[in-house]
Parts: sequence; structure tokens; C-alpha cells
Amino acid sequence: MYKILNLIIIIFLLPTSLVAQSLEWRTYNKNKTGITNSKILSIAIDKKKVKWFLMGNGDVVTYDNFNWTNIEIQIPGIPKSTIKKLLIDKNDNKWFLTNGYGLAKYDGIEWTIYNTANSGIMENIINAVAFDSIGNIWIGTEEKGLIKFDGTNWTRYWTGNSGLPEIKVTAITIDRFNKKYIGTGWNGGLAIFNDTSWITFNRTSSRIPETILDIYIDRHDNIWIGGYLGIAIFNGSRWIHYFKNDSHRFTTITEDSAGRIWIGFHGDALFPSHRFVIIFNDTTNYLQLDEMNSGLPYSWINIILSDGSDVFLGTNDNRVVKYDCADWFIFDNNNTGIQNDYVKAVAYDKSGNILIGTYGSGIVFHKSDKNTTSWRGEIPGTYIQTLKTDSANKIWVGTQFNGLLHFNGAKWDTFNTSNSPIPSNNVLCVNIDSYGNKWIGTDNGVAKFNGINWTIYNRYNSGLPGRYISSILIDKFNYKWIGTENGLVITDEASWGVYNTSTSGLPENWIISLAIDSLNNKWIGTWRYGLVKYDGTNWTVYNTSNSGLPSNWIRVIKVDTIGNLWIGTENAGLVKYDGTNWQVFNVSNSELPSNSITSIEIDGANHKIIGTNAGLSIYREGGVILDVKDYQPANVPERFSLSQNYPNPFNGVTSIEYSVLRREHVSLKVYDVLGREIATLVDEINDPGIYNSQLSILNSQLSTGIYFYQLKAGNYTETKKMVVVK
Repeated sequence: MYKILNLIIIIFLLPTSLVAQSLEWRTYNKNKTGITNSKILSIAIDKKKVKWFLMGNGDVVTYDNFNWTNIEIQIPGIPKSTIKKLLIDKNDNKWFLTNGYGLAKYDGIEWTIYNTANSGIMENIINAVAFDSIGNIWIGTEEKGLIKFDGTNWTRYWTGNSGLPEIKVTAITIDRFNKKYIGTGWNGGLAIFNDTSWITFNRTSSRIPETILDIYIDRHDNIWIGGYLGIAIFNGSRWIHYFKNDSHRFTTITEDSAGRIWIGFHGDALFPSHRFVIIFNDTTNYLQLDEMNSGLPYSWINIILSDGSDVFLGTNDNRVVKYDCADWFIFDNNNTGIQNDYVKAVAYDKSGNILIGTYGSGIVFHKSDKNTTSWRGEIPGTYIQTLKTDSANKIWVGTQFNGLLHFNGAKWDTFNTSNSPIPSNNVLCVNIDSYGNKWIGTDNGVAKFNGINWTIYNRYNSGLPGRYISSILIDKFNYKWIGTENGLVITDEASWGVYNTSTSGLPENWIISLAIDSLNNKWIGTWRYGLVKYDGTNWTVYNTSNSGLPSNWIRVIKVDTIGNLWIGTENAGLVKYDGTNWQVFNVSNSELPSNSITSIEIDGANHKIIGTNAGLSIYREGGVILDVKDYQPANVPERFSLSQNYPNPFNGVTSIEYSVLRREHVSLKVYDVLGREIATLVDEINDPGIYNSQLSILNSQLSTGIYFYQLKAGNYTETKKMVVVK
């Protein structure tokens, strides 16, 4: 077996081909989100009812009934275009069947690959896989028959040593009695194997389909078979046939929550225009659905699966159809993921999550566990201009029309001119000082907010020379540097100093952006006259005439962890300045989607998250790190640990902090004194870091008494005691 760690990468938007993209760049926009332009080959459902869709080009996208997440598959040595089917077993392992490269398994941490070179699989073209109740894996191959793998030993069944009628195995289903139903090709028919004896049915003896494409056993133990030349149903005593004289291919079968059987049809050369779905209410009555009498699109159906509530259908033309027993929903590459390429703001929170603010489509939240949540429609404003997270990891959002928004982890609060003293609903920038005060720049002055009280500064009650506040910088001495349309201001709130073309070396008064480096130099971006450095005494101007700057319109400035300056221009790309050399990145020499740079954020691993008016790019010299195992930041805990809850005893809510040394599946559960599980607080994969979970008496319905909470992370287990007092 061949094992490679850490090679599945879940990302919030889908990049272009990894072959085409440099390892140092990842570029994302609305045309690369959600479902890609390829047919849907396979649907699988994991333990959390998340739907996984495999597309014809090897792309995978998941859907949790609210959000779409793209997954880029990188299996070592296996081209993703050869993946033909995706299955998920009861342990949530993902299995990828390939055309010529064997079978690949991903357990959430590492890959295991089975092929003819390293296992007893005997065939690299895998058509079908099924899992029995005692842990055996049954594998259908193209030319080597049926393979059984019990975790140690491999057993082959073929026409020479068993009752298998044909060496091409096309479908496998296992019933609740552990009997195997094996569909074969080339008129081999159906074989039923109970681990001792074989029973076979074929077209000659039973008029079942010539080549079997799918087998399903319903809740009444009826056997449903779809394939070339019709549908066949075995009710335990006799076969019932439908469409037996047609050349149609019935490719996929599932059962919905009401017990109805759904069968997908795929046309052929004789009937290319026939596109429909059959729904059986029982074994004798059926309804034929198409685009004329339902919400189905005009498309062949490759795969159908029910999650127990809804039915999902994958089409041959890159669409997913959802039916919830009342309405039809169609998803394609135009209605999932980010709907607006104009990325106006980006930010990181303390957990390493990326916040992406778009100009017109709200916020996308990219969690560090690689899941994506879109808040479009849930916040009162989709035109996002600035993002900031505070020391409590709460999010502050500046919008163009709806004021200041605050997300406390559970709900959104809105501060606007109707319900607060904020001077304008057009919030241009937000920063937070060392005391936790929020400094909000608007097109009508500055607001300071300490969580309770507001202080407003404008041209009439302070030293502000202008009303349009484009940038607020706070230095290590807690001085505020404020950029306006009429100069730069420094203030400690008691006094105000103004720098403009008359009082300083500034080349113009319209200040667009501000940054500070480790030497306390202030870097000032102007609208039309380039970049300015102020060291406290001297002013140095950099522009297109005397430096490597490609534009004098400086929209954004950031300083990375090693002191390099990253400068975003309005129309000439991204610039790196190391104090000596200038390097320009643009659409011609990099994978930037646009030369108009709107925002830059830099993480601890020196990734540059670059927002443009045509999408988002991530750049890092030496290669983009898309998995935390490839990079260990300085604040990773030295060990796994579980802290005592606080407060303890408690009445209401208590907090439990724990540390994760490396990426592991983590569970945090609460038990009573009898060892009965009372609540599950955490049950997910955590990246390295320090986490905090809260337990509420109300939510968990705890009564007065002693309880225990236990952390499990890999092989690490620790238990502590807590006391509830009411």
C-alpha cells in the first residue's frame, strides 16, 4: 500500500488547473466557484449529510444544504481526470475509483492507494466498490472479476473459480443479510453470492438488462436492476420488466423518504433526444418525468441519490438538481460560491480564517478547516468596504450604504445614522486601538466607539482637515494617523497635528492608504502622486519617475513579516519593495486576475491575500501553503492540553479551553457521574491552535451535580471534573 500524508486540499473557491497555475499563486473568482463545467458522475453522502459531487473532470464540490465548498483532489500519481466514481463508507472514508490507476482511499488525514503494483487488487480499472457489514471491501474490476479485501487478505472470484458469470463487474450491492448482488457486463447478467453459493440470472433466462449499470434493494427487499435494454424488478418470486425492448440505458437507482424508486435515464445514439426520469410508487405504477412536467432540466441523468429528505440528481451537463418533495432547485456553475468578483476587503481572524468582503455580494467566510460560509443576505448590506477583527475575534464590517456591522459569533448588530451617533452610513475604514476602541472612518468624519459610548470627530470640533476618511493607522504609542482628502492627521485626542503640502513633504493632500513598518516609518499612499515614506523627520517621495512604481495611484499598502512593502495600485498591479528593489506583478507576468488591486492582507506564513476587481489571488514566494500541516506558525501549542472550565462551579455558561498540537480529529464531550454522554461540544478535525468551547446549562439541560468533560485528540485523552450549581 502506498500512503501519502496530507494531499487533499479543501478550498473556498475553485482555482484554475494546477498544471497551469504556478505553485506560488492561487487565483479565485466567481467563474471558478461551485460546480464546474463538467458532467456530474457521482454523488455520495457523508455522516453529516453533506453531499459530495464528483464531476467528469475530477473536480469535487460539496453541499451542506446551505453552502457549496470546492475540493481540489490531488492523489499522488493519479490524474484526477481518471476518477470515475466517489463513495463514502460508514467511517466517512472517501473512496475514489479510477480508470486505470486502481483504488484510492482518503481517511481525512492520509491517502492509501491500492493498485496492481502494491496489492492483490489485480486490476487498475475499477468499476464498482461495496462494503459489507463485517468490514470487507468488494471490488468490481473491468477484466479480473470480483475482488474481496478483508483488510489483510485479497481473494479473487472469476469465471474459473466461482459462479461469477462474467469477468467484467459493473455494479455491486449488498443487502441487510450480507448477500452480494453483482452486476456484470456483456450479457453476463446478475450473480447473487451469500459467501457460500452462487445464483445467476441473465437476459436469456430472466430477460433482465443485458449489461447491468446499477442495482438497488428497496425497503421491501425488492431487487431493482437498471442497465442496457430496460429495467427489471425481482420481488422474491418473479421478475417484472419495463422498457425491455428499448435500447435505453437506465443508469442509476435510488429510493426517497416516501419509498418511491427513482431511476435515471441516459440516452444513446438511437434516442439522443430522450431525457427523463422514472419514478415508481411501487413495482407496478410509475410516472415519467421530464422538463415538460417537472422542474427537471433537459438533460441526461447520470446519478441520483437521496439523503433521506431530499433527492439529488446529477446531470450530464454540469448541473445538480435538488427535489424536496415540493420544489425543484437547479444548481450550476453560475449560482454557487461568490457571486461578485469585486473583492473590496480581506482580513484574517485569530483562528486563521479568511474574511472576504465583496462589493455587491456580501461576505464570504473561509474557515481554517476549509469550509466556506456565505453571509450574503443575512447581513443588512452587501457592499462591503472594510473588515476588521477585534481581540475577542469578533468581526467589524464597514459598508457603503448600511453603516457599521458587528458579528459577535451568533448574530449581527447594525450601527447606522438611525440608531447610533455614527456620522454616516458610508463606512470607509475601521481600526482598533490597544484599549479596544473602534475607530471608524466615514465620508463625514471619524467615530470612536468603546462598545457603549460614541465620540464623533469632524472638521468643526477637532483638528480634522477633511471629512472623507480613507485610512486610519494606529502606531505602537497609540497615536492615530488619519488619512483624509485634505491631508494627514496625527492625534492623541488631546492634540491634533496636520501634515499637508504646505506643512510637510507630502506631494498632495489626498491620502488613500497608510502603513507602518517595524522601524516606525510611516508609509503613505496618495491618489495621484505616488508613495511617501515619513521617518519622523524626513519625507521621501517615490513615484513613476524616480522608482520602480508603475503607477502613482496607491490604493493599499501592507508590510510583511520580513519587512517587505507590498503596494497595490489602481491600474498597474501589485508591487513588492524590499528597500532596494522594486518588483511588479501584473496580469501579464503573474496570475493576478486584474491590475486593479483593492485590498491586501498578509498572514504569519507570508501569504499575500490580494483582492482585485476581478477576483482574489493568494501569493507566497516558495509556494502557497494550502494545508496547515505544511506550516507550523510560532503560536502552535507545545502539547495537547485540556484546561479547567471557567467558571467552576457554574450556573449558566462555562468556557472550556483546549490546545491542539497537530491536526487531529477532536472530540470534547460531557458525561454524568454514571458515564452517560450528556453533550457533544466538539466533534471535528481541528488545526493546531488554542480553542475555546462553551457549555450552556440551558442548551444541554444540565441539572445540579458533578459532571465530567473529556477531550480526545488522536491518541491523547484527558478528563476533568465540573460542577453545576442551580
